[in-house]
Amino acid sequence: MRCHSSRRRCRHPRGKGGRLVTRLIGLDIGTSGCKAIVLDSTGAQISAASREYPIDIPQPTWAEQDAELVWTRAREALSEAIAAAGRDESVAALGLSVQGEAVIPVDGHGNALRPAILGMDTRTGEQNRWLADHLGAEARRLFYFCRAVLQIVVGVGTQLQLYKTYGEFLWEIGHDECL
Repeated sequence: MRCHSSRRRCRHPRGKGGRLVTRLIGLDIGTSGCKAIVLDSTGAQISAASREYPIDIPQPTWAEQDAELVWTRAREALSEAIAAAGRDESVAALGLSVQGEAVIPVDGHGNALRPAILGMDTRTGEQNRWLADHLGAEARRLFYFCRAVLQIVVGVGTQLQLYKTYGEFLWEIGHDECL
């Protein structure tokens, strides 16, 4: 195996019998909970841990979450899975899977200013209509193109929410005095 950064050979730690002792870690941060898993170099599970967190529905059509709580629970699950895996061995890769789009306004230090607006939240209909009316067909085609590249256009079955994330930003600006 060649290293990408140089022409020298990569060296992986080896255990008894010359087996690779690297670990693979996966972290799935979902909508209602998170799961961390540690695998050996063959893909066999060594350990796993999970945590749950609530979805808050403060008003009809709203879906929010405490971003700090989600981050805390994800760290807890990850720490528990790593500790349960036992011996301290090298980590070859970390894979992440996260819930769909969530808008979390943060301050200059990365601290959440308010709860996250989740992808299932539909409060931004007025802002989405304004964007659709004012951006026109050309911008709509651009957004469809960006869907494949940047995943900024969201189709959710019953209603196409073309400008959903942008609508959430506009909602935040118009409704939150912190911004």
